[in-house]
Amino acid sequence: MDRSELIFRAKIGSVVALWFAALYGAADHVMRGTPGLPSVLTRWDAMLPFWPSFALFYLSVTPFLCLPLLIVPGRPALKVLALTLMAEIALGAVIFVTFPVAPPPLPAGPHPVLLRLADLINLDLNNLPSLHVALTATTLLGLRAYLGRMLVPVTLWAALIGLSTLVTRQHDLASCAAGLVLAALGHWGIAPRIRGYVAGSG
Repeated sequence: MDRSELIFRAKIGSVVALWFAALYGAADHVMRGTPGLPSVLTRWDAMLPFWPSFALFYLSVTPFLCLPLLIVPGRPALKVLALTLMAEIALGAVIFVTFPVAPPPLPAGPHPVLLRLADLINLDLNNLPSLHVALTATTLLGLRAYLGRMLVPVTLWAALIGLSTLVTRQHDLASCAAGLVLAALGHWGIAPRIRGYVAGSG
């Protein structure tokens, strides 16, 4: 990988990261202080264990989302995946402010430092859909053709990230399910259209 390719991939990663920070932060800011948000917690959520140590997997979403920068060959495929992720982030932000729901409560502390960091990064609202789940699933779907023998361990990593959102109480079952729906929409609905646009633009 030459210097120009490294710069291109760094720019792609930076654009997606800034897009996420801007829209995710703006949605949380707009809805902050909104009273009486409905809860989507179910009795099945109450049955889930609370494992604060899984905050490590929750926080590992950042290096996971960087995998395409190292693995996906060719600029067109990388552009398609990046634009798909950005579209999902935008759709998620619209849903956050249009149909806001209350996040699951965090059990009483004290909590380990990694869980406190995860809770800080997650901000206060932006519960449904879970972008942790949506972006992780979309990235996995976009990578699977290039992973070869690494498909199983990378899939396990993605599954642990998804599980971590539940057992650290950063998300609930409904928001994780909505994240999977958003990922399906992104991969099978949005990405083909973006692929056509990228191919047409050269």
